[in-house]
Amino acid sequence: MPTATSFTALGRGNGFPFCPAKVNVSTYTNWITLGGVSSGSASEAQINESLKNAMKLWWNLYSLTGSFSCALTNSQEGGISISETDHELILKRTGESDALTPIQRACRGTEIPAFASNLFSSFKDEEETDDGSGGRSQKVEGNLTIGSASFIVRMYNGSTDDEDNFVGYGARVVAVVVSDLFISSPAPCDALVEIQVGSFLPGTNGSGVDPDTGHTFDQKVFQTNLGNMPFRSSTFCQAVNNFSGNGVTKSLSVSASELSGTASTNGSKVATSGSGLTYSVSTSISASLSSIDFYTY
Repeated sequence: MPTATSFTALGRGNGFPFCPAKVNVSTYTNWITLGGVSSGSASEAQINESLKNAMKLWWNLYSLTGSFSCALTNSQEGGISISETDHELILKRTGESDALTPIQRACRGTEIPAFASNLFSSFKDEEETDDGSGGRSQKVEGNLTIGSASFIVRMYNGSTDDEDNFVGYGARVVAVVVSDLFISSPAPCDALVEIQVGSFLPGTNGSGVDPDTGHTFDQKVFQTNLGNMPFRSSTFCQAVNNFSGNGVTKSLSVSASELSGTASTNGSKVATSGSGLTYSVSTSISASLSSIDFYTY
């Protein structure tokens, strides 16, 4: 937990150097303000608590710690893998190597793209092989993201034109962790685990086989406490295995839980050429989010 230098910021008289955008969150199934309100109206104390936590996020958010891993073996092309355990992603400006300190957030600037990059950092690790003609045949990828554009917002349980619907402050997206892989041969297969944390998120609990895509999935949503603040979180896991025909065996597994998830797929197929060769693929991925950290003074 790093220590920042104290300073005074005049801002817009609302705790921020900008006017937060208004969002009607009544269209979302999963929402909660930073003051803990998730339905109905909010008391003055709850609104004040949400403002306090929103200011903490804007001024003092320092880092996200998360993990991801992707591994696959392929009888045709061999195996590739990546792994990051408890990787700390520090909030920085795009193109800069040093952490974005609280005092540097006092000036929003005039260009929205520049501002958006000021509270947005990502980390990616990946490995891939091609099919010999420059096309991708298999790939493993993992990434962490902290912050987002238009980070802090005013949340309304209904029309944003009616201030009686104002229920407090929130954040669009605070953290994302993703683990993903793809294989094109000997049969198309892929797997995905994605975890999101924010004040309002799409999606509901569900599992099984998606009737539109045929993909096996597991999605769960939670009310999550992170950094001693209330958020909503979503974990989505998906696996696809397109091995088909005679002599095929395959299996898929997906499991979503709060701030973590896993997915895997395995398949094998006897070659139709009469060679007696068996082509096989085995994959396993996981992702998790551990914590967010803040500057102190």
